[in-house]
Amino acid sequence: MPTVVFSSTDFTEATERLRASIDLIQLEQLQTRERVEELKSELSQKITKLELAFAQSTSRQDMVYRALLNDVQREVQIYKAALTQEMTEFHLETLEGLNTLRAQISEVIAYINRWRDDQKGEESSRGPQPEDRSRPSSGGSSSEPSRKRGSGSYSGRRSRSLGYSRWFS
Repeated sequence: MPTVVFSSTDFTEATERLRASIDLIQLEQLQTRERVEELKSELSQKITKLELAFAQSTSRQDMVYRALLNDVQREVQIYKAALTQEMTEFHLETLEGLNTLRAQISEVIAYINRWRDDQKGEESSRGPQPEDRSRPSSGGSSSEPSRKRGSGSYSGRRSRSLGYSRWFS
């Protein structure tokens, strides 16, 4: 049996026209009343077949749409699960990176604090150096300090890059 696809509007209009044409049949053109009954019966059967075809077509379309909708829902669930997995992995990697960074910063701070403490320790172990006024100063008055500005060297100063290379390699 061939499948016929009708829209609900087309089906309704076709059914109305068919019923109207049955009503308009003039009895004078038909030879007998039996012939009219046969014609009505045939037309009624055709209408029933059209209604059945329309119902089957609608049912098939409904099943196709439901299957498509189920497929889309499955794909969305799979995509959602994949995204959730990726987001979880990203979150864990980010936390791991933050923990590593936190540990490295703590080590850098500890290193800086040790360096600062070493510097303070060196300064306190030297203590204040009293000026020796008994020695004559070279070419200046006795009120001038024995060291000129910028001429002294600070032997305790270390290179700032000393030890940092291990943190930034």
